[in-house]
Amino acid sequence: MILFENGVQGLSDTKWQGAAGQAHRLVGVDHRSEPGLIKVHQKLTKDSGSTIGELCKVSVPVSDGSSLWFSSETGKIWREVNGVYTLINFTIPGLSFPISSAEDTGKSISVATQVEIPQAICFRPNGLIMYVLCNAKVSGNNGEIFQYTLTTPFDVSTATYASLTKLVDVNGNSMAFSSDGTLVYIGEDGGTTSVIAYTMSTPWNISTAGAAGATLNFSAQGSRAFALNFNSAGTKMVIFDIGTNEVNQYNLATAWLINTATFATRFDLLPSLTGGCMSPDGLTMFAQKSDSEIVEYRLTVSYDVSTALISGRTFSTGSGKTFALAAAPDGSGFYVGNQSTPETIFQYKISAILPDLNTTVLSAEEYSVFDGLDGPDLDTLNNERLQYIYFATKNWLFRIPVTEIGTAGWPKFEYLTLFKNSDDKYHPMKKQNNTLFIGDKYCLASVNEFGVIVKETEFNVLAPEQITTLGSIDTDLLVGTKEPRKASVKRWDTEALSWYAEDSVEESEIYAFLPDDNYTYVIAGDFGRIYFYDGEKMELETRVPGQYGRSSQSKVNSDAVAFFSVPVFGVSNLQGNPSWQGVYSYGRFSKDYNVTMDLSFPLSCNVFEGVEIGSILVRNFDLMVSWKSANSAGIDRLDWNKKYESAFIESMVLNGAKDRSMLKNIDNFLVDYYKLPANTGIEFSVSNNYKGFHDIETEQRINDKLNQVRAKATQKELGAVEVMVEFNVDGNQGPEIENVHVNFEGEAI
Repeated sequence: MILFENGVQGLSDTKWQGAAGQAHRLVGVDHRSEPGLIKVHQKLTKDSGSTIGELCKVSVPVSDGSSLWFSSETGKIWREVNGVYTLINFTIPGLSFPISSAEDTGKSISVATQVEIPQAICFRPNGLIMYVLCNAKVSGNNGEIFQYTLTTPFDVSTATYASLTKLVDVNGNSMAFSSDGTLVYIGEDGGTTSVIAYTMSTPWNISTAGAAGATLNFSAQGSRAFALNFNSAGTKMVIFDIGTNEVNQYNLATAWLINTATFATRFDLLPSLTGGCMSPDGLTMFAQKSDSEIVEYRLTVSYDVSTALISGRTFSTGSGKTFALAAAPDGSGFYVGNQSTPETIFQYKISAILPDLNTTVLSAEEYSVFDGLDGPDLDTLNNERLQYIYFATKNWLFRIPVTEIGTAGWPKFEYLTLFKNSDDKYHPMKKQNNTLFIGDKYCLASVNEFGVIVKETEFNVLAPEQITTLGSIDTDLLVGTKEPRKASVKRWDTEALSWYAEDSVEESEIYAFLPDDNYTYVIAGDFGRIYFYDGEKMELETRVPGQYGRSSQSKVNSDAVAFFSVPVFGVSNLQGNPSWQGVYSYGRFSKDYNVTMDLSFPLSCNVFEGVEIGSILVRNFDLMVSWKSANSAGIDRLDWNKKYESAFIESMVLNGAKDRSMLKNIDNFLVDYYKLPANTGIEFSVSNNYKGFHDIETEQRINDKLNQVRAKATQKELGAVEVMVEFNVDGNQGPEIENVHVNFEGEAI
């Protein structure tokens, strides 16, 4: 009888039942790349050496040519470049100035006796002196700086007027001090459109400031300097200009000497700007709007405003129109000057945020965002796309600039937002319609192409239903869920108030979506089932062969799926080892062929039980797999220089010419081959009545005129017969065969 008369039809459901041409096991065998041939796949070789001893359920191919692998056990990160893995210390950073966590301290000081409209606020670094600038143009008091003494550092409620002032001869609207307190700078609104420096003979004593000194004319870039900040070295200066709604950055050739400043770059801010300030580290920028809302921006390079991106975090003081805004030098909060009567300085605190103790990364994606704001010209410098790695832990959404990866001092993680819902197992991610969607238990969060974060989109499910995985079909998002007695797939166009198609099955959960060109398969439940999804309904397609039951179940991790010429997925043991574990494929050569399943890529650990596959990463011709067995763990890579050494085909039970109830004899085997390189070959084994396979005594003859290998068998009086065909390889060479014939006595080949 011919095993594959109509071509290989993949794995049968069991060893007893299946379509003609199916096998009980196909391991390491390639029957799709050249239809009609049965070959040996390339082997998976351990790529990570002894570097990685943990399972990684999340991996990301990075646009810089590297890949990142996130441990699902300890929160460690490894960066891979050309097969070299480097361990990255995962230290969740503190978050400086998260504006969304701000709250009113209840502390304030009225400055109405001295000030008509507070335009700027500054502190001495020790927090014991506060300065308030009053604009001459609107107050009629001539531009004046007032100095206050604080008995408790940075606590404005302890401030008293020190009877020290400095009269300035410009329409001042912004103010800054040098780090040593010997210089004070005033930014103009109109007039000469300049920043002017004044020298103090006694540091930090504003009454000792002399006449105007060095100046910088900024009229070529703006017109109304309503906020002014320097970095700690005095080599960079930024001006928030409400005339242009921009922040402009200048570089100083000589520290603190503003007449050596040259324009460097700018960043467009949201409209209705009334002021702003920088955090002391230069990595956060706050823009104050006329509606009392403070908008936060994050910079990837300190005091380089071209790297700014709106964070999506805001805070409203609700205190009327304001101009003066200052960040506390110690990072503990910020201060707002209210122009309404009476003129008052209000103090706000930023709650301390503890490191996220749940550092296990649950999902990650590379995603690009514009560094500018939504405008008519997306090709301008301020709308250049920046690449980030977004990743989620139990509580937080983070990101890493791709430009930082591999540089000294990385990883520089940036807190983005605290999830609305905390989940230590699921925060799936998917890019769709220029938006990054993140599952958050009962809702979807999102990041748009301008980096704006929405914690809760229109998509929501009701507890106890929970989002487990995300996929896509056409331009729609697929959302896989679970609840106690069923799992469902919901199709959402990413804009409507809810999904427009839903189908549920009685499975434990939706594990993963398996893409195949224009098809989508759904891997669901603990019994190896794969469903075909037509865009509205799921229909049972096939399942991974095995013996499933109450104490024998398998799973597929959501990141352990990929497309590698055909869909591939990693089968993991949940309990009881119901099926062999490894990297399976489910696909076809083209639409003219049947879809078939096989265990294409056994792991390098060479075991098929007690294994979990965490993540599969495909990039060009690379196939990489993270796995863990009872004794080891690592990351494998497909080796294009070696074939898998132990590939085999195990047939279903063969009855031959005789009825199942009658004994039969195997006369011989015949293999038609296309190639049989030197030092390669075919071996045959037989199992009788399920007692295990054993080699048979054969006399092999090779007919190189017909390209056939014939083996004489001496197997007599057999009942339930199974045949195993094993491929012997030599390095990167292996047999390529067309078919296998098994001749029972009385049958002709």
